[in-house]
Amino acid sequence: MKNKISIFLISLIIISGCDYPCPGFDKELLNWMPYNLNDELVYINQYNDTLKFIVDAKEVSPPYETSRKNRDYCESHVSFNIREVLQPYINVIFSNIYQLEDNITIATEIDVENSSGYCYIETNNLDNDIKELTINNVEYKTIILEKDTLKYDDKIWKIIIAKNYGIIQFHDRETGNIWTLQEK
Repeated sequence: MKNKISIFLISLIIISGCDYPCPGFDKELLNWMPYNLNDELVYINQYNDTLKFIVDAKEVSPPYETSRKNRDYCESHVSFNIREVLQPYINVIFSNIYQLEDNITIATEIDVENSSGYCYIETNNLDNDIKELTINNVEYKTIILEKDTLKYDDKIWKIIIAKNYGIIQFHDRETGNIWTLQEK
């Protein structure tokens, strides 16, 4: 009987005590938010007003270990804080990409000139959500994050993210401004 209990306890320790490797953030997904610290992003609207942002924080999760019982919750992420240059910490873009197994969530919150909005997309296959879009005669591979303006009161209701560029456009339904990223 003692041997059975010992074997059971050893098995329990092995099963629950072993570490399970969780991967770091998939570097390929960084192509959707290719920002580095101190990058400047300049947006212009249809009236030639400009907003100038700077990337002041970036966090990319490294590989880590968790217990075997938590292996289904391995999550990695990248997050950015992008602030408006002339009015620090008043106008801000927060952007995140999360991975949990095969599920990817891209979430962006924009607060600019008293207009704000939070948009996200969850997908198991990002390729299915990519749309070809032409803006200012340039063709982009994009992901479009948008909210139904009848159901939500967010002022920023549409955010367009392009592969290798990041946020290339966002729409303010209250002011009618469409802010478009200017090429460097």
